[in-house]
Amino acid sequence: MHTVVSTRAPRSRIAVVVRVLVAALFIGAGVLKLAGVPSMVSVFAVVGAGQWLRYAVGITELVCAVLLLTPHFVSIAAVLLSGIMLGATATQLAIGTPIRVLSIGRVTITASPIVPAILLVVLVGLAWRYRSDTPIIGRNARHQVAHARKPTDHEYEPS
Repeated sequence: MHTVVSTRAPRSRIAVVVRVLVAALFIGAGVLKLAGVPSMVSVFAVVGAGQWLRYAVGITELVCAVLLLTPHFVSIAAVLLSGIMLGATATQLAIGTPIRVLSIGRVTITASPIVPAILLVVLVGLAWRYRSDTPIIGRNARHQVAHARKPTDHEYEPS
């Protein structure tokens, strides 16, 4: 009898659920930015970087959200989205005054640096959890480099 032992860490259902929820959140956020929802337009107007940044962030959020759903690209997507969340946290801290994002009747929702900071922590956790599945940084990459085929002498000869 032959037993095969896997070196891959099993993925917990919690990690998959968190990954899907975060992807859904960024799909929603990216769509709102690209659709030009007035609250998103006003947030980027307050920041003062221009509406081109809204489009760039929206496209990046959508692309990375899709990549979060593919185990081989979770770490890459999480690192890129972490950069956006770091920028969002820093921007909201620098502005200092709450930015009105949405008003529903008498309820006003304002942007807080707490939300992107929490997402930043979650994204860093996902990047770390899935790092071994990422071809360019994980175990697979180290294995490919260690077992790369060495060219033979006749491959060096000019044809």
